[in-house]
Amino acid sequence: MTEDTPLYSSRIFEIYFDYLRVAHPNVNLQEILEHAGMTTAEVADTAHWFTQHQADRFYEIVAEKTGDEAIARNAGRFSASSAGLAQINQYVIGLLNTETAMLAIAKYFPMFTRGATVESRRLGPGKVEIISTPKPDVAEKPYQCENRLGTIEALPKLFTNQHGRIEHPECYHKGDGACRYIVSWETPPSQAVRLVRNYTLLGSLLVAPLTYFLTGTGFFLPLLVALIVINGGLGIAYAHLKMREMEKIIEVGSVSAEARIRSAHVSYDNSLLVQEIGRATAAIFDTEALMRQLAALMEQRLAFDRGLIMLANDKGTELVYAAGYGYSEIERNYLRQAAFQLDKPDSKGFFVRSFLDRRHLTITDANKMADALSPRSREMVKKFNVRSLLCIPILYKERPLGILAVDNVATKTPLKKSDINLLEGIASQIAISISNARSFQKLQESESRYRQTLESIQEGFFEIDPDFKIILSNHAFGELAGRSQETLIGSDFRELFGATVSRQLEGLIAQMRDTGEPVRFAHLELRGDRKVPLPVDLSASLMVDTNGHPLGYRGFLRDATDRLKMESERKELENRLLHAQKMESIGTLAGGIAHNFNNWLAGILGNITLVRMEAQHPDKLVERAMKIEQIVANAAKMNRQLLSYARGGNYEVKPTSLNALIQESSELFGATRKEIEVHLDLAPDVGAVRVDRNQIEQVFWNMYVNAIDAMPDGGGLTIRTRKATPAQLRGRPFMVTPGDHAVVAFSDSGSGIAPEHLDNIFEPFFTTKKGKGTGLGLASCYGIVKAHKGFIDVRSSKGVGTTFEIYLPCFDEAAESQPLQEDPVCKGKGTILLVDDEPMVLETSTQLLQGLGYDVVNAASGDEALARFADRAATIDLAIIDMIMPGMSGGELFVRLKSLNPAMKTLLCSGYSMNDTAREIMDKGCDGFLQKPFALSKLSETIQEILHAG
Repeated sequence: MTEDTPLYSSRIFEIYFDYLRVAHPNVNLQEILEHAGMTTAEVADTAHWFTQHQADRFYEIVAEKTGDEAIARNAGRFSASSAGLAQINQYVIGLLNTETAMLAIAKYFPMFTRGATVESRRLGPGKVEIISTPKPDVAEKPYQCENRLGTIEALPKLFTNQHGRIEHPECYHKGDGACRYIVSWETPPSQAVRLVRNYTLLGSLLVAPLTYFLTGTGFFLPLLVALIVINGGLGIAYAHLKMREMEKIIEVGSVSAEARIRSAHVSYDNSLLVQEIGRATAAIFDTEALMRQLAALMEQRLAFDRGLIMLANDKGTELVYAAGYGYSEIERNYLRQAAFQLDKPDSKGFFVRSFLDRRHLTITDANKMADALSPRSREMVKKFNVRSLLCIPILYKERPLGILAVDNVATKTPLKKSDINLLEGIASQIAISISNARSFQKLQESESRYRQTLESIQEGFFEIDPDFKIILSNHAFGELAGRSQETLIGSDFRELFGATVSRQLEGLIAQMRDTGEPVRFAHLELRGDRKVPLPVDLSASLMVDTNGHPLGYRGFLRDATDRLKMESERKELENRLLHAQKMESIGTLAGGIAHNFNNWLAGILGNITLVRMEAQHPDKLVERAMKIEQIVANAAKMNRQLLSYARGGNYEVKPTSLNALIQESSELFGATRKEIEVHLDLAPDVGAVRVDRNQIEQVFWNMYVNAIDAMPDGGGLTIRTRKATPAQLRGRPFMVTPGDHAVVAFSDSGSGIAPEHLDNIFEPFFTTKKGKGTGLGLASCYGIVKAHKGFIDVRSSKGVGTTFEIYLPCFDEAAESQPLQEDPVCKGKGTILLVDDEPMVLETSTQLLQGLGYDVVNAASGDEALARFADRAATIDLAIIDMIMPGMSGGELFVRLKSLNPAMKTLLCSGYSMNDTAREIMDKGCDGFLQKPFALSKLSETIQEILHAG
């Protein structure tokens, strides 16, 4: 066997507890259980057994707490008392007499212990020998022998009302092989009478026949009557004495039963009180109503005449009456008006001291303790006729909230430790209920403030669960959704949006769930019960519990109508300002542009003159025509670049070669400003950048304009490109996009920028050009580069020059390239309606189309085109329309022609690049677009593509 082997029945320890409740009521039983490693449920379970180790620790703490060295023997003796009889009488009370019970001890002892074997034998009248032998490997202790002694000597008392006499000649704990006990007891009177009766009856049975044979019937009959009377009398005496002895045993049992019943009733009432207090705590959240209910429950269940609950006020300066029972109305009013000061540390008031000292106080006899009380407490004791009183502080997490007091007036029941334990438990329940009620009240107040705050804001607030069900919303949200708050609660949040937007919303929710990051100002369209969708901005975040598990989502919806309108107006204003800035740049370059166009026009004019002069030499005419064509191509190229820059063209972000952009723009700049010498140092590995070509060209042209202003008398402009790695960019005071960057640096040899101006040059409307300039150039450059997730750096030395470095994130894919190809001219057949308000263009284009083999019907306006179309509608295969015309525009003409013949094929032409108007026409079904001027090969190719398209 080991220390962990179960050896001792819980019945043994239940006897100990019964004894402690009677003999040592102040001992804390819970503390004993914790020290021994036991629980209340285990002790109450008759099928539970404890180990030697637990038994040893139990005895150790019990002996220490009681200070009783004979506690083991006294507990054993207690088992035969009226209070302790319950644990043993069920085994021995049914036996006939003491001797029978003592001899049966070997049978019922195993029900209490498995650690020893017990034998018993009769030594003589009123004497029995009992031997207890510990089993091998059981480390039985001396206190267990003492407990056995007490139990054995208590058994005779069940039958004789007196303890037995016990001798202990041999003891296992003194080195003997076993513990040997010799028990003797006083023979009860009934047993002596019974013995006399038995001997008398035996003598009578012998004497009567002998007398009959010796004397005859004369003497026999009187003798027989006398013997009958004597034996009958002895029998009656024995029965009477036996009955009295049994009555005493039953009386002892009944007292024990009554005590047990009373204890059961008290335990039941106490348990029911705790349960009812728990129910009241869970159901009532108003402190005053809760205190009244608790007082009513205590009156119903507690065995005290009166009870009182007093609580500290909000400031913690006074104890005030909260509820009570058992008091008259006059007494109750007195308590309501009384104020017990808590801000006087030296107070001797009974209630105040219990509150401040955080411990229970008792008055067992008010008359004897009057001198120890404060004058006010003595007055209350006398006024309320208090006999005994118990005051328990109501503590919540060691913080006093009030006091609970009970007292008796009519009864003289003594206060017991069990009463204190019970009331401390009730006070603890009251403390929890008060805290819960106050927390609930604060929660309600907080919820009310929360609701008022939600209803006061103009944004629509919502909370949804993980399944998108709306669990909370404010009035503004209902107005946005076009529904009442009642119908919104419990509905699906996604139903407020269209199918496409719902998928977008689900993506945002999944993003929050997966990352935990909130969503800020996501643009959606809210439908609800609206006929027209409402643009809204959604901001939301994830709600989680204390373990981080998702509970749902909360957020705001804001009407985005005004924002979108303001953004549109701001965008329009920005576009106007940027256009003004572009015009400023073009104005700066206008002299050079005019110079180049004059040179080209001179070249055209000169070659035309030479054509006339060499009309007699046809072989030289072709050469002159090719030169004119080249000059026109150069002029058209410059014109397209200027139009793209000035009007913005078609903004489109796509992979673009940075070096190619620099070469094209610098070539044009160099042609316009020959007094500035441009040097290119382009790194071949710089690669592509993902940009809007027109916007980045605007940045480059601003750099050229700044160079012109910095070098009015001419100078040098060096343009370099290179690739910068993340390691090279580390430590920059910018939010740098991860990855490699393409860098283009513009370095001039101009006057430089004053140090005091360097911090301001990118601010809108900041300029040092007195009388000229808008101050938007560098500001627009900064905005464009930042929009492309890049940044600009600047270095400058006064009188030496300035370098602007533009950093743009590299793009891994190759830049789109459109190599120029000289396609052959494609001839064809059919009738073309040609519409252009410019006579020279109309005439030249007619001859070109006729040269390609087409029959041409030309018109100089929209009205004339409609008239010509009416005459030859059946034969016209294609209409080529100029977009910009006085009167009826190309777009209007396109619509009119399509209405007359939906199958009509059309080609739109314009001197501008494709803008929003042109794109709108294309979206309506126009088959193609050409920007003037265009080569004959491009024209012929486009016509063929349109005519032969399905």
